[in-house]
Amino acid sequence: MNKDEIKNFIKSAWNSSSIIIKTDDYLYLLKKEEDKWIELSYMFKENYAEKRELNADEALLYLIEELTKSIVQYSPNLKENIIVETSKLNEILDKI
Repeated sequence: MNKDEIKNFIKSAWNSSSIIIKTDDYLYLLKKEEDKWIELSYMFKENYAEKRELNADEALLYLIEELTKSIVQYSPNLKENIIVETSKLNEILDKI
């Protein structure tokens, strides 16, 4: 995926059933599309994105893993990492 594709995917996730999580090192996004889920991981420093399709069970398991294993390493306060404000979304888009 090129940068424009990544940004457009992130923007489309904002207005759909999705979750966007940002740390200093990476972005994790999980978006519902019809009968599947799309997972996007983007590493800021490496400028590297990985995208994959998941079924509902896989999506839930990977989200739980992300929340319980990865995010807590960055901040015990999950509010800082789960993106719910447009200003935070714009910070991500500017960083990519």
